[in-house]
Amino acid sequence: RSLIQRVVEDAGFTALTAEDGPHAIELMKTHGDDIVCVLLDLTMPHMSGEETFVELRKLREEVPVLLISGYSEEQLQEQAHEVGFSGFLKKPVSPRTLMSKIRTVI
Repeated sequence: RSLIQRVVEDAGFTALTAEDGPHAIELMKTHGDDIVCVLLDLTMPHMSGEETFVELRKLREEVPVLLISGYSEEQLQEQAHEVGFSGFLKKPVSPRTLMSKIRTVI
């Protein structure tokens, strides 16, 4: 989280970080109007990335949500597309690739 936060902030964005799904949902409730993109890991404590995605969509349907994971890219790209994620990033991800994907979806 801290590395991605640093990359995003170095690119001129403000980054909010959440340690789990419930915290991400709370951040969306509190700062939703200012959020232009969400990065979600598939595996998180308390709620999966997919469960968190569903709840975030209820709050702001139009915000792009990128799935980021270390799991197999082929499996997850299809799953990400079916669920409605805006895109997929495989860990480890380079700063250049991360920012390129964020700029593409926003």
